[in-house]
Amino acid sequence: MRGGRGGWCFEQNLLFSHVLSAIGFPFGRLAARVRWNVAPDVVTPRSHCLLLVDTHEGKYLADVGFGGLVLTAPLALEAGIVQDTGHEPHRLERAGSGYRLQAEVGGQWQALYEFDLVEAQVPDYEVSNWYLANHPQSHFVTTLVAARAEADRRHALRGARYSIHHADGKLERRFASSAAELLEWLEGPFGIRVPRSEPLEQKISKLIEAERGQTPG
Repeated sequence: MRGGRGGWCFEQNLLFSHVLSAIGFPFGRLAARVRWNVAPDVVTPRSHCLLLVDTHEGKYLADVGFGGLVLTAPLALEAGIVQDTGHEPHRLERAGSGYRLQAEVGGQWQALYEFDLVEAQVPDYEVSNWYLANHPQSHFVTTLVAARAEADRRHALRGARYSIHHADGKLERRFASSAAELLEWLEGPFGIRVPRSEPLEQKISKLIEAERGQTPG
């Protein structure tokens, strides 16, 4: 994003939709229910924005805004086949009248989200965007979340915990020792320009202390 501040699905995918339109690709906007790290019996809202792109070869799923497991290649809208990306293999399964997107993580297939082909409108996204940005129980409000994919690894930050997932299966985990270190991560591997301020650093320090207290000794 311009300015180096990053963004989430509503910003990233809507921006990408303008790019697609400018270069002549027809597309539709969709909404998905997130299933990643969600218990099977929990019903989630349609809170994720994604795109369905029409090409001469058929319809493809495009999603540049799903955090730590964001697609790094388009997926053909075809259920039951494993599709390679620049990172994990993905596949689509039929789920009722729609589809379930899965990724192979650690040798197991994990559900990421479910969606149907009913077109979403920008006002639908506006409602979800406001809720996720303002509701006191939204994890986007209660903690820090950042992700970035490189050719041979994925970077993921949640709270004070930073993980690097390498393409060869190697996993690095780090816990921030200070607000300064966490801000260095954001500005370094995540490429986010952070407006430094004392109130921000104080909030980050409180977050680190709270998570340190939850970490088993």
